[in-house]
Amino acid sequence: MKTAGYSTGECERVYAAVAKKNIKRNPDSQLIEDIASLVFIEHYMLDFATSKPDYDEQKWLGIIRKTWQKMSNEAHEFVLAGNISLPEPLKPIITKALS
Repeated sequence: MKTAGYSTGECERVYAAVAKKNIKRNPDSQLIEDIASLVFIEHYMLDFATSKPDYDEQKWLGIIRKTWQKMSNEAHEFVLAGNISLPEPLKPIITKALS
């Protein structure tokens, strides 16, 4: 970025966001975390679950809760409003983790 003419401050801001520094306090980092979490839930969680048949329910509850905890309130509302498709086979455990 620097070679393209961006300032040191701009480069540092992008680095902090991409490195997800200070999630919950840095809006740019939080936005990237929210996007990553939403994409994981909607598009990759089922494949991940399928690749981990040895994970028990407690392990999955922990993974889902940790993912949820990193997300912002706005991202929570987005999910709960039905704006992403939850993987059908995982809906019961997702619901359990969030209750």
